[in-house]
This record gives sequence, structure tokens and C-alpha cells, in this order.
Amino acid sequence: APTWQSPPAPIPAILDAPLPPVLRISPDRRWLLELSRPAMAPLSALAEPIVRVAGMKINPQTWGPAREQAFTGLTLRPLGPHDVVEMRVVPLPEGARVGGVSWSSDSCRFSFTNTTTAGVELWVVSVDTAQATRLVGPHLNATNGVPCAWMPNGQGLLCKLRPEGPPDIPLPPSVPVGPRIEESEGRTSANPTYANLLQCPHDEAVFEHFLTSRLALVDLQGDLREVHDQALITGTASSPDGAWLLVRTVQRPYSYHVPMGRFAANYAVHSITEDHEPVVVGQLDLADAVPVTYDSVRTGRRVVGWRTDQPATLFWVEAQDGGDASAEAEVRDLVSILAAPFAAEPTVIYRSPLRYSRIQWGRDDTAIAWDYWWADRRMRAFRIDPSDPHSVPELLWDRSWQDRYSDPGYPVTVPGPYGRHVLHLDGDKLLLDGPGHSPEGQNP
Repeated sequence: APTWQSPPAPIPAILDAPLPPVLRISPDRRWLLELSRPAMAPLSALAEPIVRVAGMKINPQTWGPAREQAFTGLTLRPLGPHDVVEMRVVPLPEGARVGGVSWSSDSCRFSFTNTTTAGVELWVVSVDTAQATRLVGPHLNATNGVPCAWMPNGQGLLCKLRPEGPPDIPLPPSVPVGPRIEESEGRTSANPTYANLLQCPHDEAVFEHFLTSRLALVDLQGDLREVHDQALITGTASSPDGAWLLVRTVQRPYSYHVPMGRFAANYAVHSITEDHEPVVVGQLDLADAVPVTYDSVRTGRRVVGWRTDQPATLFWVEAQDGGDASAEAEVRDLVSILAAPFAAEPTVIYRSPLRYSRIQWGRDDTAIAWDYWWADRRMRAFRIDPSDPHSVPELLWDRSWQDRYSDPGYPVTVPGPYGRHVLHLDGDKLLLDGPGHSPEGQNP
């Protein structure tokens, strides 16, 4: 029988030479984690099945991403003066396919996922022993991003688990149950061309089968406590103090014209420590008619997250121009905040004349808000005072992101009081890092 053939030397040695490792430095800067990666994926990985739904590619055998770029080894090294001087290699299961590597905020441990033929597992490594321990078997749901994230105290992780129910993928009906009906509702809209979209009710059933998850807290002994019922969960984030949980869930109706990221969705906050009714803090409609103009966005609270400098304060962004970049508007986006228990009225802290990009939190009276505009490659940064909604933002720089000579550098961040990154401030001064941060830099 014909078999695969290998090219003559030295071609195999060249093709199989490992790539440079990926580096992950611990938050306290004491440890360096090297992630080994192969030059090419094995044939067995390329032969695995693929399910294409809602703009995603899923491996139905593992409940993880199809054709994932996995690591094959982990090496732990000390940085700077340390009692341990030798290299420590973390023992891994045979044939490990490592992903989702993440340090705990206290730098005492790091976690990773291991993909097996049966599914995705959760492993944790203590830097004191460099021994890997499996906490969760092949039951994680990694179809939409990394399935686990560290809790703020470093004593456990929040994980998405496979749903309870039939493990087999839904089979298509032998006879169509009805016609395919689409409604335009009298609207005209242009959309980019997307791949792997939903096409029929059976695709919808497959989508729900693989995207449905349960949320559970996993302690360092591997004990699980479920904190959320089964749902189409596409995003989770614990508050910096670990008392609240922000969950994003997809809602019907689905669309056959846009991927999952534009489906209708809800943001809700759940209490982890108390018996508290969930609070819905955002409801997004189906975004199947977003203008194709650059800088156009969906309407509603399209960005919802936690302030990194406070125990439990949400922020979100809402377009004020209908999401249409071609429309005239003095204010494009509003940024609002709302503190726990999320019963008061939100406070607007920043009005962005251009399209909102991001916010770097520092302390109660200091944050940096970034906005941009694609047409002229414009990027701006403002110092804002979140504690005073009536304060006037201070312009720090207004430049083209294509102009390296005017690059002042990027604000340095450090772990804050809750383990999340905040601005590194020297009094009222920002510390910047980058090739253009001084006259003696790369581009003086």
C-alpha cells in the first residue's frame, strides 16, 4: 500500500526545527514561562473533523477550536536573583496539546488547558514544586475562547463546562420540516461577506449544542461549584474583588447573514457570594445592519467590562451617532460607570468626539481614554477624572498612528490593589515605555 514519503536530508531537519518559544512572564516578574511550539501541526491534527457554524470552526470531538495552534512543552525559569538557579521543566501528559496558559494574580501558580481525544482538560502548576495537577477532566467547553480564568484571590478558576444532556451532535432531519423563511422588514443594508454562517434550522441546533455552557468555580483541589445555569454563554468576567460575575449570553433571533459576534446578546451581573437577583446591565439587538463605513459600530452597550482600579464598578460604551461613522456628530461615544449593587443611575464620565478605543484605569481621579478615526489614522489620548463627570479631559497627544517619529511611548501598567493592571503613576506623572519615549530613543 502507498505510504507517506519523507524528503531527503537535510529538508526534514529544516522543516521540523522548532519555532522560538512563546514567553509568559509572571505578574511579579520573578518567573519566565517558555511555551514550546512545533514548526508544523501533525497530520493527525489536520485530519480532525470540523463543524462550521455562526462564523466559527469547532472540533466536535474535543469541544474546542478546530485546527488549534497548540504548544507541546512548558519550561519554568527564574528571573533575576533567586534561590533556584536551574531550569525546571513541568511534566506534561504524553502527547500534550497545551493552550490557554494563564498566570494567577499572585504569581504562585499558572493554569493551562490540555486537549485530548476526549476533550479539553484543566491543569494547574505550582511554581514551588513545578508539578502539574489536573483539576478538571475533559469536560471543558472551549468552543468559544479560553474556557477558564483565574479568580482574583488566586485560589480557584471560573470555567465553562459542557452542558448536561445528549453528548452527540444533532442529526439533520431526513425530511425538511418546512421552508427557509427570511424577512427583510423593509430595510436595506450592506454587510461584508462572512464564512461559515448559519444556513438552516439544523445549523441553529448544532450552534446551540456546542455553545451552551455551564459556569462553575473550581478550587485548587478540583472541587466544582456551579454558579450559572446552562445558557449560550459567550463571555464571562469576575469583578476585581471576586464578589460579582459579569456574563454575556447570546439571545434569539439568530441571523443567516452575520456571525455570532453580531447576534443579539444580554449582559447580566450575578452575585457569587450572596443570594442576589441577577441585574441585566445591557441588551444588544441583532446587529445585521451596521453601516459598512469604517469606524461604524453596533448600537447599544457594545462594550461592558470592569474597572480594574475599583472592587466592583462596571463601565460600558454606547454610540451616540447611531453607530454610523458617516453621520455628523459632536459626540460619537459615551462611557458610563455603575458601581455595585448596580441599582443606581449610571454616571457618564467621558464623551468621545471620535470613536472610542479603550480606557486605561489608574485611580479614582485618573484614567486615560483613547479614541481614534480610521480615515486619517488619527489617535488621541486624554487624561480624565472619573470621580468628577464635569471635569474637562486633558489632551495628552493627538497624532497619526502611522507616524513613528511622534510616538511618545505607551503608558506603563502594574498590578493594582485587586491584581488587575492599572496605570503606573509617579504622583501625577505617567510613566511611558516604547521606542519613541525619549529624545535618545529609536527615533530621536
